Amino acid sequence: MDEVMCHDSMTMTDSCHPKSTGCPVTCAAGEHVCHTPPACETCDGMNWCSSGTCPVYCAMDEVMCHDSMTMTDSCHPKSTGCPVTCAAGEHVCHSPPPCETCDGYSWCSSMTCPITCGMNEVLCHDAATMTDTCHPMSTGCPV
Repeated sequence: MDEVMCHDSMTMTDSCHPKSTGCPVTCAAGEHVCHTPPACETCDGMNWCSSGTCPVYCAMDEVMCHDSMTMTDSCHPKSTGCPVTCAAGEHVCHSPPPCETCDGYSWCSSMTCPITCGMNEVLCHDAATMTDTCHPMSTGCPV
């Protein structure tokens, strides 16, 4: 595991902590301990003190989503994207990420959700059954 050396000026000691979490901080009474996850694979996480509420920072494999009802931000996996709340009778549809650096996304539909294939899949239509299915690009559609 990659670690970072942290120095505690109160105790004059050094200790190692995971790079992803960064060095611990001791905040004054009433302050919040805030955390920023690593911005890259070789970067360190960082902690700091804030008198206000900590901002939301998402990890490299997450996407920030804003909820306009609660006026809050939250992080969700890039593969799923931001959650949606659909009206009664609507379907929650999802599309996986179309590329390595893309986000998945969800949406509401009054109709049945369409078939959406992953970035390594191909959409195949069966004229006999009138159905669509996803198959690996490496094998292609069945004949």
